Amino acid sequence: MPVFTYECLVSRQRQTANAPEFLLFHAPAGEILQWAAIKRLEEVAGAPQRQTSPAKVRAIKRFLETDDRNTIPTSVILTLDLQPDQLARQQDSSFATLEFEWNPGEDKPGLVIDGQHRLMGVESFGIGTQVNVVAILGADDMEKAFQFLVINNKASKVPVDHI
Repeated sequence: MPVFTYECLVSRQRQTANAPEFLLFHAPAGEILQWAAIKRLEEVAGAPQRQTSPAKVRAIKRFLETDDRNTIPTSVILTLDLQPDQLARQQDSSFATLEFEWNPGEDKPGLVIDGQHRLMGVESFGIGTQVNVVAILGADDMEKAFQFLVINNKASKVPVDHI
């Protein structure tokens, strides 16, 4: 059973009891796809993700292949269902170590909320390529759906004359 370990920053944007807590870390794209599910609407009723666009995945891979300076700093957003002992917090600090096991055949502890195409495109470029991650901890199904809707309904395209 593989063990995954990541050094993280722990953040809470709102200081209220019901506000979600976040982990910020980076990990190889291929690793993330081992333990984070991408649930698509056409596969699972009520799932958050749209159908995968092979053209978007190829475009991201091509972008990374085109120039060594090309990077994607934007984080992938996911949720993590963890037990409290899987996050070792450093005393009086925002630093923590996340460690968990995942056995293929079990439900994956992660769920991709935003960035499925970036994640898959980076993985097709190189499975060991690092991806920035913001993980929402302990989100129930309503919180997961809410975060998906907030993120995906607020995007606005940059006008052509601005470029």
